[in-house]
Amino acid sequence: MGESTRVLGRKPVQAAVAPPWLLVATCLLGMVAAALVAEAAFTPLWSAFVAAGAVGIAAVVALRIAHRATPVAAVAASSVAALAAVLGSHGHAWPVVALAGAGLGVAAVVDLLERRIPTAVAHGTTVVSLLGLVALALHSGRWGELGVAVGATALVVVVYAGLWFVRAMGFGDVRLAAATVSAGSAGTAYVGAMLFVPAVTLGVAGLLQLLVLRRTTSLPFGPFLVAGWLVALGSVPP
Repeated sequence: MGESTRVLGRKPVQAAVAPPWLLVATCLLGMVAAALVAEAAFTPLWSAFVAAGAVGIAAVVALRIAHRATPVAAVAASSVAALAAVLGSHGHAWPVVALAGAGLGVAAVVDLLERRIPTAVAHGTTVVSLLGLVALALHSGRWGELGVAVGATALVVVVYAGLWFVRAMGFGDVRLAAATVSAGSAGTAYVGAMLFVPAVTLGVAGLLQLLVLRRTTSLPFGPFLVAGWLVALGSVPP
């Protein structure tokens, strides 16, 4: 009886319909990201399709998962994916970074709008990133970088798991931290960015909230984690 009550009391979620302007905006973001990646990395034409595909994936997944402001969520997630493709274009693992940017962008935007990190998106991004890094190591023989990436990410996850243990954050944030493994090859720079940048940006956001709104409320941590990942991309080995 209790279960039936919860089901009946739940508001139905309508399927998101993509407006024409969203499709145009997503295509433009994809083309811009593809052009910038191809120009910065001097990579073959297929790289443009990877960058544009990551932007499109972010938009589609956001439309399927976000329950609020879905057009805004799709464009914002696409923007994060495009930015990740550009920032990570100097590294040999940039295709993995571009795809990870799609998942991390969706997670950050959904957390910002709905205060939740989709478990499937976080785990899926982690798995895709690890598989991509393993594939690159098999091709290039750079197993040391893979070891550094896994070790550095494990350290970050342990720190955030400790914060979760003392109830300083949700476990979704711990899952999301694991999903940033694509930048882990930066080693200590990655660890520093993933621990320092989120803490500082969260503090600044809280201060601005107090000054502008004259009150403080809890802020989602996911977007700040993704900001740390974006910063760490600048230190990824070429």
